[in-house]
Amino acid sequence: PTPHPTWAPATSPTSEPSFLPSNRPSSSPSASLDPSSSAVPSGEPSLSSYPTESAMPSGGPSLSNDPSGMPSLSGEPSSLPSLNPSTNPIDFPSSTPSVSPSSSTSPSVSTEPSSSAKPSISVSPSDSSSKSPSSSPSVTPSAYPTISTFPSITIEPTFSYEPSVSMFPSENPTNKPTAKPTAIPTPNPTPNPTSRPTPISAIQVKNILYTNSEVTSFGCAADSADFPASSSFDSTTTKYVCIKSTDEDEFGIIVSPSHQLLSIAERIRVYASDDCFNCDPISGKIEGRVASSNDWVVVSEGDFDWSSISRNPADTAISSTYENGDASLNFVEVTLDNNQAYRDYKLTFSSRFSTSPLMLAEVELVGLLIGLSPTPKPTTPQPTPIPTPKPTIPGASLVGNIFSEDSVASTFGCGSFIPARYSFDKTTNKFICTKGAFDQGIIVSPSHYRNSIAEKIRVYANNNCENCDPATYKIEGRKSDSGAWNLVAKGDFSWGDNPPRNPASTEISSTYFYGDASLTFTEASFPNSALYWQYRLTFNSRSTTTSLELAEVELVGMLVGGAPVSFV
Repeated sequence: PTPHPTWAPATSPTSEPSFLPSNRPSSSPSASLDPSSSAVPSGEPSLSSYPTESAMPSGGPSLSNDPSGMPSLSGEPSSLPSLNPSTNPIDFPSSTPSVSPSSSTSPSVSTEPSSSAKPSISVSPSDSSSKSPSSSPSVTPSAYPTISTFPSITIEPTFSYEPSVSMFPSENPTNKPTAKPTAIPTPNPTPNPTSRPTPISAIQVKNILYTNSEVTSFGCAADSADFPASSSFDSTTTKYVCIKSTDEDEFGIIVSPSHQLLSIAERIRVYASDDCFNCDPISGKIEGRVASSNDWVVVSEGDFDWSSISRNPADTAISSTYENGDASLNFVEVTLDNNQAYRDYKLTFSSRFSTSPLMLAEVELVGLLIGLSPTPKPTTPQPTPIPTPKPTIPGASLVGNIFSEDSVASTFGCGSFIPARYSFDKTTNKFICTKGAFDQGIIVSPSHYRNSIAEKIRVYANNNCENCDPATYKIEGRKSDSGAWNLVAKGDFSWGDNPPRNPASTEISSTYFYGDASLTFTEASFPNSALYWQYRLTFNSRSTTTSLELAEVELVGMLVGGAPVSFV
């Protein structure tokens, strides 16, 4: 028998067996009514429906055709089968042959097994042939072959390929199995897999357009000095306004991100302005290019589906992530079908009415920055008791004040003043600015000449004038003393009611993490990743008629790199 039988049936057998012997073995196995007398054993079992001459030894009794019509037993094999086989053959042959004709019409059966080297096949088919092969086929022949008047249906054996290993069968299996088993699937697949793999060296960002990126507008008669194009990605709801030029059909902004990395734009979010529903952009087109010498390539274009007409408050910090926009504000988001990387972007918009200017509070181009590696897995087995509030930049140091004591400072908007250097001398000696204009403040050029990232601002109360405390702030930065100012953050200070006064000329002890708890101060944090060297701080006091007075200003953040700023 073959080691792996298949289940394809052979051709239909003949309805009646032939009683003529065959002089040579059949090429296909057959069913025979008595043992063959072939002198040479067949290489494969014969399944032919025609009987063949048996190779059985002549020493045992055989079936013979007695003229009396009754079969007899003799010592020599008969060359012809019985013309009238028994319909009720005996189960076991007699151990001693009969010497006289039997009264039975049933032929006798040889007690000697076949001498064939191969396992024997039943010499006659069974009346109840099995439809399915045995899971453990027999390897030895039967000592007592059965006899049947009808030939059996024998399945032609074949050899199958080695089966492949699979957790789930294929609906459309291949003709040939795989040479090796398939890999074992993950036992716990990701519940919410990403729609596509993330590049190995990439990070997810809420806005590809960094706050200090270079930007120009097009199609606008003029940018508003109070609402420039840079306001469209400053992480606040301070709006960008474009008054359309009559000579241009398209208008928008072109941005060259300051990180100078290739990026893949995946989504765009637009936040509504504070006061003009008809000025909202209702459609947009995003184009990209790898270098300024390349042509613009369309990334995506379509309509914005504003589900709400509510307005966002002006000058409010936006708190968003790669996954989600700021749920406290009104914005629209569109997913882009894009996997191409670009460096520069051109954003074209259309407002609700052709005669209305374009106004928007913020644009967030959500996506991936290519060339930056994600945060590696932690190496410590246990988390630190007090984790760092944010990842640090290699070569950067966290400082309680970006302004060193010997920094150069000047004032603006002041009629008269006590020197600005007192505002960062690590004591409560106060800086005073009598108002000469509505906005007043200081410009500081740090003496360390290193770029920095501002993250928080702390202001300590003066010693004797509550109405002179600064109520609002605006922080701007630039990388050289001839560059344009870029907005870092703006907002209000929260002093509370009747804040205590600090004693004059007292040393201040503070760190990056904490202000001096023994003194009265207010602190405001803001999102920022832009690098600057020089800073301009604008304040407005509680009362419009009083002077500005403060004991100390601490611009908390990171000093980046050890080399001084280059002014080239």
